[in-house]
Amino acid sequence: CNNWGDAAWGASLQPFRRILPPKYENGFNTPIGSDVDRLYNGYKKPNPRKISSQLLSTNQVTDDPDITGMVMQWGQFLDHDLGHSMESVARQTFRTGETCSGSCESEAPCF
Repeated sequence: CNNWGDAAWGASLQPFRRILPPKYENGFNTPIGSDVDRLYNGYKKPNPRKISSQLLSTNQVTDDPDITGMVMQWGQFLDHDLGHSMESVARQTFRTGETCSGSCESEAPCF
């Protein structure tokens, strides 16, 4: 417990307060971009994985004399531990029952 006044603040599996209201493709629970053929401002939404792979990839890896792999591990810890959404309680897709880690499809609730 990090907050004696309100023990739920910062506790695991507690959602963060949203800065902006949520926006879903179907108005309820589908992430924006799930329908790959839907147009937004006249354009299709690009695949986020493809964008990050193209923007953050390199053909040459160089050692850094000041930073170790622990910096990356710390970033992973922060990202996974302090993320801005609650962890899904389901581990399988609703439609097929396939495990979320076994597919790259945008199937609820695995998005």
